[in-house]
Amino acid sequence: MVHASLRGFAFPSYAFDSPTAVQSGGDYYLHPHYRAQRLLDATLLKKQAGLDDFITEKYHDQIAAILAQWSSSLLRSPQDVRAIETVLTPDFSGSSLEPVDSRLVRSGSTLEVHQNKFNSQTRLGRDVFLQEWRSAMSVFSKIVTAEFQVTSISVSSSSPPQFSERLRTRVRYELVGTGTGFYREQRVGYWDLEWKGFRTSAALS
Repeated sequence: MVHASLRGFAFPSYAFDSPTAVQSGGDYYLHPHYRAQRLLDATLLKKQAGLDDFITEKYHDQIAAILAQWSSSLLRSPQDVRAIETVLTPDFSGSSLEPVDSRLVRSGSTLEVHQNKFNSQTRLGRDVFLQEWRSAMSVFSKIVTAEFQVTSISVSSSSPPQFSERLRTRVRYELVGTGTGFYREQRVGYWDLEWKGFRTSAALS
């Protein structure tokens, strides 16, 4: 385990009524015409992800729901690991959350920026990993922002997509919290996570 999705923004189309745009007294008035709704739009809103060839859309939604639970638990308490613990398999192994190197990138009276490196070769079991998670979060008295976004997802080539047992994802995380001796601390990075058991339920391995 080494340290989501942004939807595109669409701007409405406007058309202008030139004959009525100019009124008496030289004032200008805007009379927008919004793009008419397509007949297909109502159907697309009812379409479920994963019913077409892009099965990873369905898996993405399932993983996003799990990550939302992680976010909610951290916002309640930095030490609340129940949402994470429930998806870790008994044979889970993950990288250490303790940085092996920390480089000062920017120093100032109000802001410091550090770049941390982690040892991906260190493999921790489930219980030890959860202990390190609590230790890493212990500096925070409160989490004010906990965001997790799936930036990439791939299906294991060993199984047909519709019967996938394993998925590989890259998740961008952003944690912002407050604690003793500092007003705000922000941690941003990426986790490479592997999931299995997506025919019934999802779990981190």
